[in-house]
Amino acid sequence: MIFSGPDAYITPSWYATKQEHGKVVPTWNYSAVHAYGPVEFFEDEQRLHDAVTRLTNLYEKPRNRPWAVTDAPDSYIRSQLKGIVGLRLPITRIEGKRKMSQNQPEQNREGVATRPSGERARNGSDRRKHDPDRPSPMNLVIPMLLAAGAGVSVVIQQVLNANLRTGINSAAWSGFASYFVGLLAMVLSLLCYAIRFRVRA
Repeated sequence: MIFSGPDAYITPSWYATKQEHGKVVPTWNYSAVHAYGPVEFFEDEQRLHDAVTRLTNLYEKPRNRPWAVTDAPDSYIRSQLKGIVGLRLPITRIEGKRKMSQNQPEQNREGVATRPSGERARNGSDRRKHDPDRPSPMNLVIPMLLAAGAGVSVVIQQVLNANLRTGINSAAWSGFASYFVGLLAMVLSLLCYAIRFRVRA
């Protein structure tokens, strides 16, 4: 499991050696921790309830009037727990890495630390932000792609049902339909990701 810490884009314009010889390129500074161990997934209601309660108490504790899991109806909480899969990771090995321009000479590290006033290091969340005044094309593209995929899936299902009723190659049709729907979902997912990346970039 990877736990990401602070990260930021570093422009070579902050490096003193840019003026000296120009042999500099952009980089990305980051810190991260990799935790290793046997993963256990669980869906037991009592264990999930205990985990959710402890997590909620941790983040609600600083508030003047903290919310508690018991504030909501028990039947509602139980219904929400059905949509949660618990994860337990007993850590057997842990590794940390911190890339903070330590490979650069001192004058370059100083340039990053004392970058020009008004400039700041951009992190991953900055890169993913949209202009709030500009409507995202993804608001239209993704629903259209999903609708198209759903339409094709319905057609395949109808053809499959028709063949099952007539008894013609039902096993073959079933395998083909499952394969095609899975392939279609994968292609649509990749297409949505590619379009989203281009829009955000």
